[in-house]
Amino acid sequence: MPKTDFSFEEINSAAENPIFTLSGTDIVLSLSALTGDTYSDLTSEGAVEALFKLRALYGSAQDLANATLEAAEQMTAFPAYTVGAPDDAGNINVTQLSVYDLAISFDKIIAG
Repeated sequence: MPKTDFSFEEINSAAENPIFTLSGTDIVLSLSALTGDTYSDLTSEGAVEALFKLRALYGSAQDLANATLEAAEQMTAFPAYTVGAPDDAGNINVTQLSVYDLAISFDKIIAG
């Protein structure tokens, strides 16, 4: 049976610094641990960077998990990026995909 999900500890293991902590019954994501940035308030920009880095981290966690699994058991939800050629300003376009299987009611979401 293929791997269809991660524990938060598996994601922390793939991170340079743990990004998830448990606070009572809530799992808290530290954007500072994820991005290396500090934030002063909720008007701080950086949401796009955080999403990019979170997706990259999930790809790394998938690679670590898949290293110990047979091919038929491997997770394929976070494929490698597609990277475009640099433009005149030195920027590249990166496409990130994520693949999920959803119950029609959206009450169960697993890696596709």
